[in-house]
Amino acid sequence: MRLLQFRFEHYRSLSIPRVPADARLSSRALDLYRALALPFGENQEFCEMLALLIAEQRQFQPRLLSATQAAAVRALYVLIHVDPSSPGYKLSELTTVMKDDLASRGEPSTLSERKVGDILTSLGLTNRPRTNAGYVVWLERSDRVRIHEMARDYEVDGTGPNLNCDICKETNTASPAGSILEAADEKQVRSDEANREHRERREHGPEAATRAANRRAKSGPKC
Repeated sequence: MRLLQFRFEHYRSLSIPRVPADARLSSRALDLYRALALPFGENQEFCEMLALLIAEQRQFQPRLLSATQAAAVRALYVLIHVDPSSPGYKLSELTTVMKDDLASRGEPSTLSERKVGDILTSLGLTNRPRTNAGYVVWLERSDRVRIHEMARDYEVDGTGPNLNCDICKETNTASPAGSILEAADEKQVRSDEANREHRERREHGPEAATRAANRRAKSGPKC
C-alpha cells in the first residue's frame, strides 16, 4: 500500500527516460529498459549503461520466434532482395506472401492485415503510414539491417545470404555469441593440452613432458 501511495504521489513528476541514441532496443527490450530506468531517468550515464547491458543480453536469450514472426522475417527478407530499391512494401502484399509461406509449411494461414501489423510491431517495425494504396511498411536502412540480423540470429529457415547484397556481407559475420563459443573452445583445447602434458609428466617422467612441449611448440599458436 505504501508503494502504491508513493506511485500516486509521484505519478505526474516522473517522465519516461530518454533512450540513448546508440542503443539498439526494440519491442520487449525497450519496455524493459523504460521500466528499469524510470527511477533513474535523470542520470543519463546510468541509463546509457543500462541500455547497453540490456542490448548485449540478446546473445543469451533463446533464439525462438513464433511461426508467424518467422514468416514475417522471411517474407521481408525475400522482398528486400527481390526489390531492394523499393523504400517500402504494401502491407497487403506482405500479408499475401506470409499466408503463402505459412501454408507451404503446414501452418494456419488465416492472417489479416491487422494481425500482420501486430506481428510487425512485435518485431519493432512500426513505420506503417497509410497511403492511397493502403498501408505501406516503410523500411529505412537500419530496419533492413535489423531484418537481416533477425534472420541470422534467430536462424530463420529460407534466409540464406545473397552474394549481391551489401547488408548480407555486413551481417553474415560471426555473431558475438559465436565469438564467445570460439573463445571457449580455444580455452578448452589449451586446457586439454595442459592436462595431457601433466599426465605424461606424471606417468613417464620429464622426457615425455619435454616431447609433449616440443610437439606443442611445433604446432604453433591456435588461430
